[in-house]
Amino acid sequence: MTNQELINYIKQQMGQGIDKEEIKKELLAVGWGEKDIEEAFNITGIVQPPGPSVSSPPVQEEVSVPSTLPIVENLLKRAFSVYKARLGTFVGIVFFSFILGIFTSLLSNIIPGFVGTLFSFIVRIASIFINFWISAALIFAIKNREEKIGIVESLGRAWQKIFSFAWVSILVGFITAGGYGLFIIPGIIFSVWFVFSTYVLVSEDLRGMNAIFRSKQLVAGYWWKVLWRFFIIGVIVFVPIILFFGVFVLGLLLNFNHPVLIILLILSVVLFSLFIPPFIAVFIFLLYEDLKKQKAQITFEPPKKGTKIKFILIGIFGLLLIPIISFFIILFSLREAGGRAQDAMIVASMNQLRPIMEIYSMKNNYSYSGADCSLVELSPICNDIKNYTGETPTIKSSEDNYCFYVRLASGEYLCFTAAGFSSRKTTIFPGGSGYCDGITFNCP
Repeated sequence: MTNQELINYIKQQMGQGIDKEEIKKELLAVGWGEKDIEEAFNITGIVQPPGPSVSSPPVQEEVSVPSTLPIVENLLKRAFSVYKARLGTFVGIVFFSFILGIFTSLLSNIIPGFVGTLFSFIVRIASIFINFWISAALIFAIKNREEKIGIVESLGRAWQKIFSFAWVSILVGFITAGGYGLFIIPGIIFSVWFVFSTYVLVSEDLRGMNAIFRSKQLVAGYWWKVLWRFFIIGVIVFVPIILFFGVFVLGLLLNFNHPVLIILLILSVVLFSLFIPPFIAVFIFLLYEDLKKQKAQITFEPPKKGTKIKFILIGIFGLLLIPIISFFIILFSLREAGGRAQDAMIVASMNQLRPIMEIYSMKNNYSYSGADCSLVELSPICNDIKNYTGETPTIKSSEDNYCFYVRLASGEYLCFTAAGFSSRKTTIFPGGSGYCDGITFNCP
């Protein structure tokens, strides 16, 4: 169904004598599909009026172009165009990061002992800031693509904002991680809301929480559309990579560990690391610019102090919840493991009653009759079981049969019979009629 806002816009523009091709060009520029535009023109049924005379130009009103995000295909084409035009600069910036990464990795392993550990820690912190620096430089190169600034200029501009960039990145990571700690869903929402925060910092010079909430403002009303675009770029970029490396991994698992295969794998990792991140950054930046166009008439209002505190508290609470939940999971697991260990000790002790019952039978003219925990032979084992369970095992016996049971701390029962030396764990009381009651010697 053709958008009514689009139809109204075309009617207004054509009524003012504006050329059809000009209208079409403007609509294509903001992301409307050509098919939708042509259909809207057909629905209006307006014949293109002749151009206005010089003496009496039509009075033109300010009419805004209907708002919509460019379709994904349009966004991908533009991203590839920008990526291709500035490929050398983009890859050069990432390559600079790659070289620095190798250098810092080597530095972190050259000094042994405590001093080496301390030095390694410092180098790793420095490498994190280097990554922030490179990321900012890449965004600057995309933002100023019309100026065609080079690698050095991009790095220079990024250096001036490295600490602001790091702070925004840390805040986003902190709040988003807290959201994931609050059972995943808030983290997904925050990830989409705040994805443009560093782009806002570079492009609009909004810092800290202002950059984060400007990103949230841009996404408002377009959350699902933004998520869909990220899903598409993820499928396009990462699914082929996963399949590609899956073939290599399969080869290695099948012992096709030829040196050439390993070299190709390493080269592939390097190439993907150099060429994929710039394209993703271009895609995100162009999507950010599209959202800015949609919100051009909306003034950004910095968040109130209370709103900032609320999101910081969400981050704190979410991150605290993770270790708290982990602690209780571990505690429960330990208690469960302890309970299983105690049950195993009880089972082992109960099993010791069986050979003693056989010895007692041989001493008692091959009769089990009269066996209970008061007997000297059985008393030590019965006392051990009582120490574990708080209850003395119940033994029922006759001349040629026996059974015994005990209640566990869990409320279940362990029941043993002489027949086949079988044992069962049950919630049914074994001393009931028809079970281990002295007449019958069965377990539930």
